Formats: sequence, structure tokens, C-alpha cells
Amino acid sequence: MAHWTPPLKRLINEAMPLMRNYAHETQQACHLVTYDKNRLIVVAQVDPHGYWSVAIRVGAQINVLDTGSGHVFLAYASEADRRHMLRNADGTIQPISPALREHLDEVRRNGCEKMPSLQIPGVTNLAVPILGALGSVIATLACPFIERLDYGGGVSAAQALKRLKAAAQEISAIPAGQ
Repeated sequence: MAHWTPPLKRLINEAMPLMRNYAHETQQACHLVTYDKNRLIVVAQVDPHGYWSVAIRVGAQINVLDTGSGHVFLAYASEADRRHMLRNADGTIQPISPALREHLDEVRRNGCEKMPSLQIPGVTNLAVPILGALGSVIATLACPFIERLDYGGGVSAAQALKRLKAAAQEISAIPAGQ
């Protein structure tokens, strides 16, 4: 992380205020994920106010096939880029099942992923793309959504996803170099 590039630092600096607002408004944690050197890396994370949250640490490497962020990256990737993203260290390529391929098409059509976590029961992964100037996914904004029983019930997953999309669109709209 000490070698983060100026564009990545700029992205994080621009995203953090919007991520803090999201966490405050929804009482949900959120994180920013980038793809680099055939891996997904959490580069920023914000916890909501309060005593607890479900979050993922900055610097964590996450799997492309079983996470919301991974699904968003795969959904927006060309076939060649998908193969590259799914290449194992030994050079073999992890296959995508027909069901997952169909699901990725749906993620692309909807502009988001909403799926039960494959790591933690009771968590719903929400993930949306952050688009660069050329329309490619440069990062994802994600939320490990949990239903809150305190705070008057909190926001629903649908409301949290709507706000996550709005934050990602705002980040995407920031001109490069600003």
C-alpha cells in the first residue's frame, strides 16, 4: 500500500467523504475495492457510527468469484479481461458456470450486485461500479449489509443499495485530475 499511485490516492481522497456520508446515513460499513495485478484489493473502508459493524480490512485481498465486488468487475469485463482475471498462478483459467455467466449479465444490466455473502451468514453483499473516464470499472464501492435491529430498524437493503449507487455515480462523475 505504500506504493499506491497518485491516481489511486486521488480516487481514495475523493471517495472518502462520500463513503463517510454513506456510512452515517445508512449505519452500514462500506469499502472501496480496486483490481490490480490479478487480485482485488480493499483500498479504503469506513465504519458507521456506533458500537459495531461488519467490515473488511484495508489491504485485504478478496476473491473475484465469490464476492459482490468480484462479480461487478467480471460483469463489466470483456471476455479477454475475464479470462485474465480468472487466471490461476499455474496458468489455468477458473471456469465460469453458465449460471454464473447469466448472473453476471444480470449484474451488468442492473448496474449492481446484491447477493448473500458466501463468507458470513446474514450478510448481503451490495456492490456497484465506479466508472473511469472511458467507461471501464476502475473500482467498486461495496457494503456488507446487515439488517439493523437498533436505530429504529435502520435502512432496508434496497435503500442502502440506492444510496450506494448514488455515491458511486458521484465518485464516477469526478473528473480525472481534480
